[in-house]
Amino acid sequence: MECENKPCNNELKKGQYKYCSLKCSATNSASIGGRASHNTERMKNGQGRKMGLKSREFENKVAESLNYDVIFLPQSICDRIVIIDGKPVLIEIKHKGERLRPKQKEAQRLLGDSYIVIEK
Repeated sequence: MECENKPCNNELKKGQYKYCSLKCSATNSASIGGRASHNTERMKNGQGRKMGLKSREFENKVAESLNYDVIFLPQSICDRIVIIDGKPVLIEIKHKGERLRPKQKEAQRLLGDSYIVIEK
Protein backbone atom coordinates (compact mmCIF):
# COMPACT_ATOMS: atom_id res chain seq x y z
CA MET A 1 0.00 0.00 0.00
CA GLU A 2 1.28 3.49 -0.82
CA CYS A 3 1.43 6.67 1.25
CA GLU A 4 -1.53 8.96 0.52
CA ASN A 5 0.71 12.03 0.41
CA LYS A 6 0.60 12.38 -3.39
CA PRO A 7 4.09 13.79 -3.98
CA CYS A 8 5.53 11.08 -1.73
CA ASN A 9 4.01 7.69 -2.63
CA ASN A 10 6.39 5.70 -0.38
CA GLU A 11 5.37 2.22 0.70
CA LEU A 12 3.60 2.04 4.06
CA LYS A 13 5.11 -0.08 6.80
CA LYS A 14 2.97 -2.57 8.73
CA GLY A 15 0.69 -0.76 11.19
CA GLN A 16 0.84 2.63 9.48
CA TYR A 17 -2.52 4.18 8.74
CA LYS A 18 -2.23 6.50 5.71
CA TYR A 19 1.15 8.21 5.66
CA CYS A 20 4.68 6.88 5.62
CA SER A 21 6.02 9.25 8.31
CA LEU A 22 5.21 12.18 10.56
CA LYS A 23 7.00 14.42 8.09
CA CYS A 24 4.58 13.39 5.35
CA SER A 25 1.54 13.83 7.55
CA ALA A 26 2.75 17.23 8.76
CA THR A 27 1.84 18.63 5.35
CA ASN A 28 -1.70 17.31 5.69
CA SER A 29 -4.30 17.23 8.45
CA ALA A 30 -3.84 13.51 8.47
CA SER A 31 -3.77 10.76 11.00
CA ILE A 32 -1.31 8.03 11.77
CA GLY A 33 -2.63 4.98 13.53
CA GLY A 34 -6.05 6.61 13.69
CA ARG A 35 -4.89 9.62 15.75
CA ALA A 36 -4.98 13.18 14.48
CA SER A 37 -1.43 14.44 14.04
CA HIS A 38 -2.10 18.14 14.46
CA ASN A 39 0.73 20.57 14.90
CA THR A 40 3.54 18.02 14.73
CA GLU A 41 6.19 20.76 14.85
CA ARG A 42 5.11 21.72 18.38
CA MET A 43 5.09 18.09 19.42
CA LYS A 44 8.60 17.51 18.04
CA ASN A 45 10.21 20.30 20.06
CA GLY A 46 8.27 19.60 23.28
CA GLN A 47 6.03 22.67 23.20
CA GLY A 48 2.89 20.53 23.15
CA ARG A 49 3.75 19.02 26.55
CA LYS A 50 4.58 22.45 27.99
CA MET A 51 1.27 23.84 26.74
CA GLY A 52 -0.58 20.90 28.28
CA LEU A 53 1.14 21.43 31.63
CA LYS A 54 0.29 25.16 31.59
CA SER A 55 -3.31 24.30 30.80
CA ARG A 56 -3.49 21.82 33.72
CA GLU A 57 -1.93 24.42 36.03
CA PHE A 58 -4.57 26.99 35.03
CA GLU A 59 -7.41 24.44 35.40
CA ASN A 60 -6.15 23.47 38.87
CA LYS A 61 -6.08 27.12 40.02
CA VAL A 62 -9.64 27.68 38.83
CA ALA A 63 -10.86 24.39 40.38
CA GLU A 64 -9.27 25.30 43.74
CA SER A 65 -11.24 28.56 43.80
CA LEU A 66 -14.59 26.75 43.43
CA ASN A 67 -16.83 25.92 46.38
CA TYR A 68 -17.37 22.14 46.36
CA ASP A 69 -17.91 19.19 48.68
CA VAL A 70 -15.84 16.65 46.72
CA ILE A 71 -13.82 17.01 43.54
CA PHE A 72 -12.57 14.20 41.27
CA LEU A 73 -10.52 14.13 38.12
CA PRO A 74 -12.71 12.36 35.53
CA GLN A 75 -9.89 9.99 34.50
CA SER A 76 -9.54 8.79 38.09
CA ILE A 77 -13.16 7.68 38.50
CA CYS A 78 -14.61 6.68 35.14
CA ASP A 79 -13.89 5.57 31.59
CA ARG A 80 -16.69 7.48 29.86
CA ILE A 81 -19.28 10.15 30.54
CA VAL A 82 -22.52 9.69 28.63
CA ILE A 83 -25.78 11.62 28.51
CA ILE A 84 -28.88 9.50 29.17
CA ASP A 85 -32.28 11.22 29.13
CA GLY A 86 -30.53 14.60 29.34
CA LYS A 87 -28.52 13.67 32.45
CA PRO A 88 -24.78 12.93 32.67
CA VAL A 89 -23.95 9.36 33.67
CA LEU A 90 -20.44 8.15 34.49
CA ILE A 91 -19.51 4.74 33.08
CA GLU A 92 -16.74 2.55 34.49
CA ILE A 93 -15.82 -0.58 32.51
CA LYS A 94 -14.16 -3.40 34.42
CA HIS A 95 -13.00 -6.91 33.62
CA LYS A 96 -14.91 -9.64 35.46
CA GLY A 97 -13.72 -9.83 39.06
CA GLU A 98 -11.93 -6.48 38.93
CA ARG A 99 -12.78 -4.17 41.85
CA LEU A 100 -13.44 -0.45 41.99
CA ARG A 101 -10.65 1.72 43.36
CA PRO A 102 -11.42 3.75 46.52
CA LYS A 103 -12.23 7.00 44.66
CA GLN A 104 -14.46 5.06 42.28
CA LYS A 105 -16.32 3.50 45.22
CA GLU A 106 -16.83 6.94 46.73
CA ALA A 107 -18.11 8.34 43.41
CA GLN A 108 -20.48 5.39 43.05
CA ARG A 109 -21.78 5.94 46.59
CA LEU A 110 -22.30 9.68 46.02
CA LEU A 111 -23.77 9.45 42.51
CA GLY A 112 -25.94 6.35 42.90
CA ASP A 113 -27.72 5.60 39.60
CA SER A 114 -25.59 8.18 37.80
CA TYR A 115 -22.52 5.91 38.15
CA ILE A 116 -22.74 2.65 36.20
CA VAL A 117 -20.19 -0.16 36.40
CA ILE A 118 -20.12 -2.52 33.42
CA GLU A 119 -18.34 -5.85 33.86
CA LYS A 120 -17.23 -7.73 30.75
